[in-house]
Amino acid sequence: MGSYLSPISLPPSVLPELVSAGYDQVCIISSFSLYCWGNNDAGQLGIESTNVIGDGVNEMGVNLMPTDLGVGAEVTFVDSGDDSTCAILDWQNMKCWGNGYYGQLGYGDSSIRGSGAGEMGDYLPVVDFGSGQVPVEVHTSHYRTCVLSTFQDFKCFGAGYWGMLGTGDYYWRGNSANEMGDNLPFTYFGSGQYASSFSMGEIHTCVIIQSTAKVKCFGSNLYGEFGVGSKLDQGGKATTSGKYMKASMLGSNLGAMQVSAGQYFTCVLLDSYMIKCFGLNDKGQLGYGDIENRGDDANEMGDYLPYVSLGSGKTVTSVHLGKEHVCATLNDNSFKCFGNNEFGQLGSGDPKSRGNTTSQMGDYLMAVNLDGDMVQECFDFNPTSSPTNTYSPSLTTTFEPTQPTIAPTMRPTFDLPYVPINGSAIGTTQVEVAYGVTGFNYYYYLCDLNDLCFK
Repeated sequence: MGSYLSPISLPPSVLPELVSAGYDQVCIISSFSLYCWGNNDAGQLGIESTNVIGDGVNEMGVNLMPTDLGVGAEVTFVDSGDDSTCAILDWQNMKCWGNGYYGQLGYGDSSIRGSGAGEMGDYLPVVDFGSGQVPVEVHTSHYRTCVLSTFQDFKCFGAGYWGMLGTGDYYWRGNSANEMGDNLPFTYFGSGQYASSFSMGEIHTCVIIQSTAKVKCFGSNLYGEFGVGSKLDQGGKATTSGKYMKASMLGSNLGAMQVSAGQYFTCVLLDSYMIKCFGLNDKGQLGYGDIENRGDDANEMGDYLPYVSLGSGKTVTSVHLGKEHVCATLNDNSFKCFGNNEFGQLGSGDPKSRGNTTSQMGDYLMAVNLDGDMVQECFDFNPTSSPTNTYSPSLTTTFEPTQPTIAPTMRPTFDLPYVPINGSAIGTTQVEVAYGVTGFNYYYYLCDLNDLCFK
């Protein structure tokens, strides 16, 4: 790591403005164009072949071509899952490609797209998920895809195992005719309760409810990843869906600012600027200095569940989960990771997992060495409009946010309107992209290395 870690070779003038890391492939947006590399066994790179990109000479740098999504298409958001990818175009439409076996591409069949000639570009149709539905956030996985629209409507399609679509049944949707568009049901969370952002694990999904800043999860709850004090699945029956869907027990007077789902566990960034994690903990991925699961039994959640300790005076600005590990950006612009490290995913320079003993967390947990580069994030603590809900979180923190010191004099090359999404990139241009927090009107900004931030 550090200076020994080489930057990824990208085409000239291509700077990553949003990064999505899938199971074993990566996609970035740069100036509304999409570039992907990595595994491509199901056509998830969208290059009309199954060739792997990035493991051989003359594949990166000037040789890396943008994904063709149609004439004039501008990519504004992307999410790459296990073996499929979905992109939002022009803040209006959405296209998906890769493995479609479960219907997770949303085209009314089980076909693979993106691996053969004539499958991408203008040949790839727009996903129809309902009249008037305009996508602002999409996440896809091996089994299903979920979409949040501008009206905070929420829909999922693909496999319905464990109630993963949140529709009160176990039906698959999207793999047969007449299942998409207006025939695709909404996922409800109760009267007046709408999702403002969400995250998908392997077989569970968690959303933040805008009006209450609560977290609700559905799908499989085998290890307590819902944080409800039991292993009860939600979303597959009428009695565990809609208004009956239980919220995660996060603690007294605490609201969620961000939720991130891993394979079988979940972490929540709270309005105290600290995180709590629950679910499977066999690799120390919960960060509590042991390997005890949390969230699957009584007296483990709420005020019984402590904050994850990341060091003296450290507060968290964002949290991101992989399969079995966690990385968090901190108020001093540093970056710490814990959990499984079998493949060096913690960036610690060794294969040793961290988080399963008390001597590995807190001040003992070292920040990832990025050779002097820091993760930059800015917050707007002066919202332009008052939230309409009655939830009033405490804004007391132990740090002062970094404010931009120079007013921008030009339009940034990647104009980001506010949408509630969770995108992040760490690189030459470092950014946490347009994350709107549950009606509290905080925003992330696009920031460069000189603390120059753009909304």
